[in-house]
Amino acid sequence: MPREFSRHQRLGHQVQRTLAELLQFEVKDPRVRNVSLTSVDLSRDLSVARVYFSLLEPDADAEEALEGLKNAAGFLRGKLGRAIKVR
Repeated sequence: MPREFSRHQRLGHQVQRTLAELLQFEVKDPRVRNVSLTSVDLSRDLSVARVYFSLLEPDADAEEALEGLKNAAGFLRGKLGRAIKVR
């Protein structure tokens, strides 16, 4: 019986949930306070993740939020690697 979602889709949802928790509770940068993750697309070999986000406040600056996310990327990548175990 085939599964409803493929492995990279299930893992993408897990990455999205974990990143959302990290952004909400662990990132202290005020530029990413109004960011909501909308989806995560993983490549088939799980080597590349494309993360899509939206802003909760319509008048917030998207470029500023993007700079805040780029600044926190290393921190998020490290925490994500420790939180999700992939065999």
